[in-house]
Amino acid sequence: MAAIALALGCGNSEPGPSPDSGAGGGDGGGGGVDSGTTGGGDAGTGGDAGSGGDAGTAMPGTPVLITASLVTHGTMSLSWQNPTSTCATVEINRKKDAEAYSVAQTLTGQATSAQDMPGHANGTYCYTITCKLNGFASAPSNEKCVTQ
Repeated sequence: MAAIALALGCGNSEPGPSPDSGAGGGDGGGGGVDSGTTGGGDAGTGGDAGSGGDAGTAMPGTPVLITASLVTHGTMSLSWQNPTSTCATVEINRKKDAEAYSVAQTLTGQATSAQDMPGHANGTYCYTITCKLNGFASAPSNEKCVTQ
């Protein structure tokens, strides 16, 4: 949107009123429409550059945590579904009771299950999964908790 506002602002001799008359279709409607049409090519060029930037900064999809269960005291089993986009790595995030989440394991992007061994301390262990791709992390998956 900023590129469009700039392109419209550059197409008129009065940069201040240009975005207002173009956005609102105000008093300068005739000139604004013509300038907007002429400036549309410039805005399109700016849009194309913006689209290239957006593609490079696309966030990976969010995994879905399907199960989290206690296998034996001290060992949890997790399974999840990765998003349709490819993950370079998958992070298992864990917290115990009211603590903050931290990365418990980093796995290859194709992994869809793992066992976690947080220790034998009793408590509630909660998990989320994060997909990482090109330096970007997805939103954390849904949370599943296991009590031991």
